[in-house]
Amino acid sequence: MTRAAKELHIAQPSFSRAIHSMEEELGVPLFEHEGRNIRLTAYGRIVFDYASIILSDLEEMKSALHHAQAVRQHTVRLSYYTASLLIISFLMQFHKERPDIRVDVIQHHTHDAAGAPGNEPTAADLVLSTSAIPVEDEATVTLLREPLVLALRADDPHARLPYANMEDFCHANFISLPTGFAVRDIITQYCQEHGFTPHTIAYSDNPAAVADFIRAGLGVSVVPQYCWHMLRSEEIVFLPISERGFHRYITLHNTQITPLVRNLRSGPVRLFCPSLCGIYPDPCGRDAPLTDSPHET
Repeated sequence: MTRAAKELHIAQPSFSRAIHSMEEELGVPLFEHEGRNIRLTAYGRIVFDYASIILSDLEEMKSALHHAQAVRQHTVRLSYYTASLLIISFLMQFHKERPDIRVDVIQHHTHDAAGAPGNEPTAADLVLSTSAIPVEDEATVTLLREPLVLALRADDPHARLPYANMEDFCHANFISLPTGFAVRDIITQYCQEHGFTPHTIAYSDNPAAVADFIRAGLGVSVVPQYCWHMLRSEEIVFLPISERGFHRYITLHNTQITPLVRNLRSGPVRLFCPSLCGIYPDPCGRDAPLTDSPHET
């Protein structure tokens, strides 16, 4: 008993009291005297076996915690509400530059009109969202201003024009995004600012479905120029919108201020737009990228 107390660096009386307290709690003797020595009782051997398992599991738990901490320190959790068709290309570019960083991606389907990054769940470190205005502060950076263009059938008489005047479509049928998508609210707001509310006859967030509606002659649609570039075909054309202000902003907001997130703050800004231009150099099928309108640069 004295030698055990010494190895544990506690006083022998304190060690003896701890043993007695354990025996009283368990209701069985753990040790028995054998001459001048003591040995484990049958009950004590049972406690010893279970204690060995517990201590072994404790060491495994510590190891697992250290591993999880190391992974977390090199992991960024990205939540996105927009630009889903660009995420893959962005992640490929990001991985080339920072192969040591793991990115966990969480997709959401709806958002409020203002983007409201401050309302994001704290599970995400970075949030990619849509905003009607550019946002630049300590927590948010604007990655891209993306023009909104009019998608319509190639045989529509307006398709031969260099630009679309939205007042010409104030009585047209529109295919719109469902409620809850920030881009839909931005488009509706811009149309209302120019004197009309779109007459929507169908709702879909599926580019293929929207393309089918347009090809069927059911209506036109205002869509993001880059992220919905796959709508353009021999049957569907994109027209820049002549009225000022038809665009949306893609913003990145950090909800967690960790050293890793702070270090990566400028990374997406450098990687997002080059990867976009490299993969979609001419989304509208013209020789040069579109501006928002003939009045904007």
